[in-house]
Amino acid sequence: MKFKKNKDFSNIVDPWIDYKDVVGIPESRVATLNRYRQISFLSKFPRIEVKRRSDILVMGTNIYKKLDSNLKARTHVVISARDALRDFSILGKLARSFTFDLAIYGHIYNQIINSHNSDEFLNIRYTLSVIKPKVVILKSTIDPINRVWAFWAHKLNIKVVCIQHGIFSSRANLEMMERDIVDYYVVLGIKQSEIISPIIPEHKHINIFESGSFSCKLKDKKTISICFIGTDYERYSEAGKKRKEEVLDIYIDLINTLSQDKSVEYNFFYKMHPSETRGNKVIRLSKIIQKTDFNKIDVFFGVASTLLMELASLHRCAIQLRSKSIQMDNYQELGYCASIEIDKIKDKGLLTILEENNTFPCLKERSLSKVIDSIL
Repeated sequence: MKFKKNKDFSNIVDPWIDYKDVVGIPESRVATLNRYRQISFLSKFPRIEVKRRSDILVMGTNIYKKLDSNLKARTHVVISARDALRDFSILGKLARSFTFDLAIYGHIYNQIINSHNSDEFLNIRYTLSVIKPKVVILKSTIDPINRVWAFWAHKLNIKVVCIQHGIFSSRANLEMMERDIVDYYVVLGIKQSEIISPIIPEHKHINIFESGSFSCKLKDKKTISICFIGTDYERYSEAGKKRKEEVLDIYIDLINTLSQDKSVEYNFFYKMHPSETRGNKVIRLSKIIQKTDFNKIDVFFGVASTLLMELASLHRCAIQLRSKSIQMDNYQELGYCASIEIDKIKDKGLLTILEENNTFPCLKERSLSKVIDSIL
């Protein structure tokens, strides 16, 4: 693990400090710190914590929800600000052992912006020394809060695992993705392992996916529900806002194309990204839908989203919508889901394309609990 502790703890909390001239890093830094700044006004909210001996400590409720009941009972959860809103209904189940600390957002924000601040967050070291977990599971090696927990876990000889969040693009700078501060890294397939291996060595990788395929059949359907998957590009500078508009334009182009097909009635829905906070021009032409209602959807379209891969792994008809206006890795070539050019849909029609080739790749996910159990 490569943590270099300066006297002021700066490079522990600040993963961007040595990469300020790398393309994409300034935007990534601003987006993350903006989120921390927005939460920092709650910094006077008291730190709430119940510490009980636990084998596992996880960062966030998303990872906790993926564990089986046996491992959940042995897990301490560090609840994020977003978790408190998104997963409020399950917070009662975590009462036996959890940490909820909003003050840390403001402390870290100020420490990065005002470099003279030298908080080492010794309360995290103390929590780990009481809980005595065998493993700490991160959701990011870039996020400052995750990095502080990883640093003290390393100092206390606790294994550190990170689960990849989001699909990495082969076109992006590697320094934007992750840092090598873990003992194990759970990757989303072989292709993603190849992309991230220059940053985190391959011998640390655990691949929880294997290749598969399934058929997408919509023949003879007279009513088809389409769901567009939202993005949060607008968080990342003016260039990100422009990219977001390009994605929305592609979605609108498809809505206009499908609406001209009088043989089928298309209903349009939009799944907002968790970080999206505003309406947009696609939402005005569709209905917002939540994951709990995905059973109503026949076809999911996205441009670049982990959700496409997750849906395809469940044998749902998930399609990466490709366009000459946005250059992205081809998900079908990578084995994640179907990929179709919008020009091809405009030329032949969606149903014709799906009838010509209705077998698409997918990744089948192994049990995360079995992977974690093998590390303990």
